[in-house]
Amino acid sequence: GNVLSGMDAFSGQWHDITIASPPSFLSCDGTAGLSVGPTEIHGFSAMFANWVAAPAIAGATFVRNDDWAMFYDSTQMLAYSGTRARFEYAPIGATAIPYSEDCFAFADTTFGLVAFSAIRGAFSAPIAPASARVRPSVSVATLALGNQVIGYSALQNTFASEPAASLSEEAAGTVAYALTASTGLPSCYSAITGAWYT
Repeated sequence: GNVLSGMDAFSGQWHDITIASPPSFLSCDGTAGLSVGPTEIHGFSAMFANWVAAPAIAGATFVRNDDWAMFYDSTQMLAYSGTRARFEYAPIGATAIPYSEDCFAFADTTFGLVAFSAIRGAFSAPIAPASARVRPSVSVATLALGNQVIGYSALQNTFASEPAASLSEEAAGTVAYALTASTGLPSCYSAITGAWYT
């Protein structure tokens, strides 16, 4: 009916709110629960044990992973972070979400790939063209393009460039590497520090 109940596993308590009309659908995973209605979206954070609301985007495409959810159309994006208990709006549209991980997503926009970090609850600046070779994992990614490899950190919601062509790249959890084409030696990227290391 008109009552939403969210349970946070940290305390085992239920947290209820009353809404204007029953939701169209519910979605839960990780730290984020969603109640989606025709005019309003309610997000529940298991970490903060609270509900927040945002206006719905009519006809938007919906996609989600563990700690985040996103609604997008050709002119705007709206994302929810369960780890920050907040909605974030971006006045740019997307055509797809080509990369989706537990802690972040890359949206394909007219400005290139833009990240949403669930850990920071925010969108990033454009990172690289959609044509980049992307290797994502949990909270880190590499984006190889020509004579540079970009490391992205969902923990910091920042990215840094390693100015060298790469033979190959890989990412896992909070670390990534790129094999430098000229030497065959690795450069490693830390999502915790947001920096590259030779």
